[in-house]
Amino acid sequence: MMKKRAARYMISSACPLCEGKRLREESLSVTFEGLDHAEMNRLPMAKFSDIFALATTLLMAARD
Repeated sequence: MMKKRAARYMISSACPLCEGKRLREESLSVTFEGLDHAEMNRLPMAKFSDIFALATTLLMAARD
């Protein structure tokens, strides 16, 4: 009963600010390789690993 009453006030559209990512604008403004926090979390582990392997290689090369 309570669930049905509450459902009347709920909408099922994505937030226009975060585009449904459920994170604050400040969190989404931090990016790495053009991806925000939510997008990084959705990457397959192999792709995630590739991005960080390249970044590590570039950092090590810059230190030399």
